[in-house]
Amino acid sequence: MANFGNRVYELRTQAGLTQPELAVALSAVCESVITRSAVSMWETGNRTPKFEVMEAIADYFNVNMDYLLGREDQKTADLSQVSSQDLRLLAWFRSLPVEKQKAILVSQDAPKGLV
Repeated sequence: MANFGNRVYELRTQAGLTQPELAVALSAVCESVITRSAVSMWETGNRTPKFEVMEAIADYFNVNMDYLLGREDQKTADLSQVSSQDLRLLAWFRSLPVEKQKAILVSQDAPKGLV
């Protein structure tokens, strides 16, 4: 079964990215600087990134966390039972800047259990 490092390597190479290119792309969406060395250490299994960085990697490659962590082989969640209205709402939410997403999730209007 694949592990996190194998999955990062697989996703990066399938996307045609070098380690430095992935580091730059992730730094652009994370609140921390990602280096080529960090990507290399993840791929070799010498280090594991913070959870927030793992989420950014999963989002960047459009895979679910269980796939990224090697827990399952299906890259994305099965959305066949989700309503089209919910999918539109999710797409709208994901199109917002991260700061706005966070503001919505911590607001009093956020559905209970999301925060």
